[in-house]
Amino acid sequence: MIEIGKIYIRQMSNYNMPKKGFDKYKVEKIKEVLRKNPQGLWVREIARKSGLDKSTVSIYLSKYMKNEVSVVSISGLVKIYKLRGKNG
Repeated sequence: MIEIGKIYIRQMSNYNMPKKGFDKYKVEKIKEVLRKNPQGLWVREIARKSGLDKSTVSIYLSKYMKNEVSVVSISGLVKIYKLRGKNG
């Protein structure tokens, strides 16, 4: 701890910080959820079922998994994501 006046600040180590960037584990969690739901799901449902944050799921689907999922747009507002191919 560092003392500044009478305020104590706990230093954070890199061990406690969340991982930034690509994480294969997150991709597998998203794929697992989509495999169990072949009819497709929207981002919020994928997030709820995988335990990941909604924004994380959205980023992974659009950035890292764009070649592995197909998107069906309903009324221009809701996007349903499905795994492409047989193996997922």
